[in-house]
Amino acid sequence: MAIALLAMLAQMERIYMLERAAGARAAKEAHGLPTGRPAKLNATTRAGAAQRIKDGAIPEQITAELGVSRSRLYRELPKHRETTSHEG
Repeated sequence: MAIALLAMLAQMERIYMLERAAGARAAKEAHGLPTGRPAKLNATTRAGAAQRIKDGAIPEQITAELGVSRSRLYRELPKHRETTSHEG
C-alpha cells in the first residue's frame, strides 16, 4: 500500500510539473517571447557556412569552427536555401 501511495504522489507531481511548464510556455507566448531551445545557428552563421561550402571548404572544418555536428550543419543548410529563395 505504501508503494501505491508513493506512485500516486509521483504521478500527481508529474501532472503538476506539466501544468507549470504549460503555464510558463503560455506566459512567454503571451509576451511574444520565444519558447523552446534556442537555435544553434542563426541566419548569418548559416549564410556564412553555405558560402564556405560553395567556395569548397570541407564540412568538417566548418563544423569544428562553429561547434556543431555535421548532421546539424546539413539540417541547417536547407533553411538557408529557403530564406534566400524567398528574398529573391
